[in-house]
Amino acid sequence: MSLAVPRRERLAFAAGDTGFNFVWQTIELYLLSYYVRILELSPAVAAGIFLAGGIVDLAGDPLIGALVDRLRGRISARTWMLIAGPPLGLTLALAFLAPPFEGPGAVGFLAVTHVLMRLCYSLGNIPYATLTARITENPAEQVRLTATRMQGAALGGLLAAGIYNLLPLSKQWYGVPLGAIVLGLAAQPFFLITWAGVRERVVLTSDPVGIDRQLSGFSLLLRKSGLLRRLLLLIFFAGLSTTVLHKGLLFVFDRLDAREWGYAATVVPSVALFAGAPIWAALARRDGRVKVLQFAALFHLLAIGTAWIAESSPILIAGLISLAIFASAGLSTMFWSLVPGVIEACEARIASEGCAARIYGLANLARKLGQAVAPLALTLPLMLPGEDVLSGMAMAALFAMAAVLGLAPRRGELRSARENPRRSD
Repeated sequence: MSLAVPRRERLAFAAGDTGFNFVWQTIELYLLSYYVRILELSPAVAAGIFLAGGIVDLAGDPLIGALVDRLRGRISARTWMLIAGPPLGLTLALAFLAPPFEGPGAVGFLAVTHVLMRLCYSLGNIPYATLTARITENPAEQVRLTATRMQGAALGGLLAAGIYNLLPLSKQWYGVPLGAIVLGLAAQPFFLITWAGVRERVVLTSDPVGIDRQLSGFSLLLRKSGLLRRLLLLIFFAGLSTTVLHKGLLFVFDRLDAREWGYAATVVPSVALFAGAPIWAALARRDGRVKVLQFAALFHLLAIGTAWIAESSPILIAGLISLAIFASAGLSTMFWSLVPGVIEACEARIASEGCAARIYGLANLARKLGQAVAPLALTLPLMLPGEDVLSGMAMAALFAMAAVLGLAPRRGELRSARENPRRSD
């Protein structure tokens, strides 16, 4: 069995997700509201921009995953963060820049900057995600790495939300791009910490194959591994529900005429993830990842459903939404902790030349497609009288619950060909 990963190295690994979440939480919590409330785009047009980004991810993420696997002998996974970091910070600022054009030109400008930002994010984040499987092959250590990573992500989101809440200009049109510039720059040292602080111990002995075979290997992986197919669908629906919940926060409290509560609520996802990730990970080590995933999905659905049915005061809604967000942290921690086991199974049985970057590319793609479709789930309620965003949140949570029940790995499916001595899910 692999030795335990030192705490210092786990923290260095988590620093990368702090940097990435300076970017992603800015997108997750503020970009849709920025499009609709500040730039005054129609909800349908704003949702279309997010969907366009998801469509580009559909082609771009597999190519990036194949490229990273192909070049792994020359460019380590952690080095890609230094390559992609500066362009990512620049494109984040551009995505929050008021368009210099009007009409269709403005929409085109926003769509182009949005797509460029997502491509830069993928170029750094996909190889970063593969580090979980390359730092250690011990499943228990992979769960710990995932939990520490989730805490790093939460810290990034918390700092991002804090900056937007503390900046006196944050609620004006010129304050939002300023926050994006600050966070894009602040992310760079965190990428450097991960690059300098982690070791890629798991080295594949086989030579990497060409990109053409890497790309054809996507079809092979999806065709041969029902486990992978189900995991990707699970990540899609869990990501959809979590994103609908996060993107809808400002709109929910706008409807209640409590906008200040909405800005305060944007801090909750990061606090819940930071505090909740180790709790969910400890539960998983005790009860198994699949059982905890099912519990988190049910908790998530019940909290949102109760908020929808009993909608009244901002205090009650804030409490129920906070519980739902805590459960969504469990969803995220659990589905990411399942990915290394799927990689191990696929590399043992299907792709001995290595497929970690490709599988993480597919997992990231599934998550981002769910996030790209999420604004569409909010569009209809926003276009109807009353803007009942909670109804869209409840429907997305119901789909996530159904996906967890029908698609989660079954007992024994994650057992490695190396038969690690710890019990499997």
